Amino acid sequence: MSDSKNSIPNVLPSGDKRVKKARRTKVLLIIVLIVLVATLGGLVYLAYPVIFSDDSTGSQTTIKDPTGNIVIDLTDKSAPGEIHVQETSIPNLVSLFGLTIEEANATLGDSFQLVKTDAATDATNPDIKQLATFSYEPVVEDGYAGSMSGASLPSEHIYLSLDESGRVIDVYYTCDMRLLGYPVSSFVDLVSGEMVSGALATAGVEPRDFGFEAPAEENTISYDNANSENRKIIKQSTIFSGRTLSDGVPTAWTLTVTYDYGAGVSSTAAYKQAIRTISLRLA
Repeated sequence: MSDSKNSIPNVLPSGDKRVKKARRTKVLLIIVLIVLVATLGGLVYLAYPVIFSDDSTGSQTTIKDPTGNIVIDLTDKSAPGEIHVQETSIPNLVSLFGLTIEEANATLGDSFQLVKTDAATDATNPDIKQLATFSYEPVVEDGYAGSMSGASLPSEHIYLSLDESGRVIDVYYTCDMRLLGYPVSSFVDLVSGEMVSGALATAGVEPRDFGFEAPAEENTISYDNANSENRKIIKQSTIFSGRTLSDGVPTAWTLTVTYDYGAGVSSTAAYKQAIRTISLRLA
């Protein structure tokens, strides 16, 4: 029997083959590891804004001054300590004309409280002899009552001017827009024909010969140190006015919309929330 028949076949790789195979395996593992790290990094990058974003920031609108400089980012993010209140609407103010204080109180209902009455002298209208102030008490939404400490409620007031007979001849209404549900937006975007006509209709006013004209933004802005390079916007405001179709009173209306930024905001200022107010005068 020959030796070749009894020899054991060499099935194991040689030393060089084992080294080459180990190197290929190591390179393959390194490539797989690099791909996994790159994929994980991409997922983290994409997920970061979602995971760490502040859901309370809401929509955001940039307001610019006439020079094109950004002066404020107005958002609907709640200010620290702010509470949430139920929305209401402008009451029918026209229905108050000709009423006594007691009748006006009954017409407004329990939502408005008579705060005070004062004797009055008005140089522009000598018929006014008495003033009555009514205040609305906002309804805090469930779950937010505990945050009222140190926070101010949005206000709504009705000021009635009465003649010598004790009848209402003039009405002035003012309200924080948070109570009326007006959307947070730039000033010019908010002040639209729909907003003005809607407010008048809710108050019971039928305007006569009124043509809406949107204000130019530069005409709505009030500055602090207006002639300075570091001037700040402290307020945006515009006034609409007209006559009514009423045969009696009221015969005229004036609607004012205001964004008050307090001490003012500059192009480098951080977020600041405006106090947004609507006022309506009927006479």
